Amino acid sequence: MADTKALVPANEAPVFNLAAIDADLGGTIAEEMDGLGSVPFEIIKVPGGGHIAFEVAGDDENNPDVVKELVGIIVHQHAVNAYWEDDAGSKDGDKRNAPTCSSLDGHTGYVPAEGVYRQCGECPYNKFGTAGRGKACKNMRRLYFLMEGRAMPVIIQIPPTSLKAFKDYVGMWIARKQIPPYAHVTRLTLKKETSPEGKDYSKVIFSHVSTLSTEDVEKVLVIKRMCSERTQETRAEAAAPVPADAPVPKAAPPIITDPEGFMEIPDTDMEELPFN
Repeated sequence: MADTKALVPANEAPVFNLAAIDADLGGTIAEEMDGLGSVPFEIIKVPGGGHIAFEVAGDDENNPDVVKELVGIIVHQHAVNAYWEDDAGSKDGDKRNAPTCSSLDGHTGYVPAEGVYRQCGECPYNKFGTAGRGKACKNMRRLYFLMEGRAMPVIIQIPPTSLKAFKDYVGMWIARKQIPPYAHVTRLTLKKETSPEGKDYSKVIFSHVSTLSTEDVEKVLVIKRMCSERTQETRAEAAAPVPADAPVPKAAPPIITDPEGFMEIPDTDMEELPFN
């Protein structure tokens, strides 16, 4: 475990009120959810089309709260990939069908229709230039985001066009302050951007609010371990070696641009993804 005392500057007072967290939270949840499956995480989607507000579920599920910012702690995060073979036909009403291939760690993908695994680093669809200037496979980041007054985090999926902003934010705080995401409070806002192709999209902006006290970091680590264990269990199920007779995916278009290009981000309903 990290030395949390070294993570907290003495001159910065915490301003974030954590809900009461029991050290046996994981065991309590497992007991109560026995036979019901995994604990459901609320999902907050990053909007598309340049919208600058999040929709957060309230007491009335048909009327979500519209908020301009989210404030909380990134208790856990990891890569996720998703590829839809026929993007034009992947919609069913207002919901997206399950992806053709998905990965919970950005390294190993699973194709349920074929029952086979793919190595993301070797997949032709995980290369720039296979979808305009971007990738046919959507490289994203899943954040487990703990907001004030809640005992459980929500899931926020960071789209490809916001990955650089996330990497720069996390890297700056780790490199300069040696403070990981789970040891400070982060504010998420949205900014309207336009791609070189003239399409509007919503970019997530990350900003620091405050650093947690040593006591609060210890509380957050309880939830972080629980989220990490759930992720590891799911990854283990997808860790089987690629069968020798696995069918080879059809060839993808050649790479036609550098890896700094934009890509079109579909309006994805994450509840339809198999790795939720």
